[in-house]
Amino acid sequence: MEDKNKFDMVIDKFLELSKDGKVDLDKKIYSENRLSNLLHYSRSSIREIYAALRLIGVLECRRGEGSYLSFSNFDNLSKVFLLKMILEDGKVQDIMQVRNILELSAVRTCAQDNSEEEIKSLEECLENMRKFRDPTLNAREDVKFHSIILMSNKNVLLELLYNILSGLLEELTTKNWRTILMRKQDDFDIIMKQHEEVLQGIKVKNPELAESALKNHLLFVSKKLEFKIDSFFTEDYCDQN
Repeated sequence: MEDKNKFDMVIDKFLELSKDGKVDLDKKIYSENRLSNLLHYSRSSIREIYAALRLIGVLECRRGEGSYLSFSNFDNLSKVFLLKMILEDGKVQDIMQVRNILELSAVRTCAQDNSEEEIKSLEECLENMRKFRDPTLNAREDVKFHSIILMSNKNVLLELLYNILSGLLEELTTKNWRTILMRKQDDFDIIMKQHEEVLQGIKVKNPELAESALKNHLLFVSKKLEFKIDSFFTEDYCDQN
């Protein structure tokens, strides 16, 4: 049997076990030996499949404990997306288009239904963005701000997609903040005001206001980032992640 089919069979086994309640997130899964015996595959085949699943962030190996279903680290999967975009002559605008699709709908839902804790977290992000003067720190808070909005939707697929893209978004946002902090105070003021308007729409539970403010913000950022993906991302991205 081909390795690809073996990989599919392992995933199917995890699906079966999850439906039966025998595996769950952050819980130990079958050892390589046990799964090898269950599926009648060689241990070396199972070891290779587990390694592939760890590489894309599905499994986490804990020394002395075993392997766990994780879905917590998609850095390598983000690199796969980046490689695909470079090879196919992708543009930063492609990422911004995806952001529009995901975030504009999410911010409407967030404005309709949010918690005091989420509002407080968004306010903390803005406060940190105002006081930081470091592109990496500002980008971290910026991405976190948008992430809180998406996660407030409690949509598992939306959360998964955004987590996969988060590595690309943070690098993109870092470079944008580097330009803002080095050159243009006006752009800093505009970016902060746009985030404040998004937050205001969420706080007063006005979906139209929140969506309009976010749309203006994403359009502003998009106009600043009209580059091909291979000219925007550097080797530092692959080295640092």
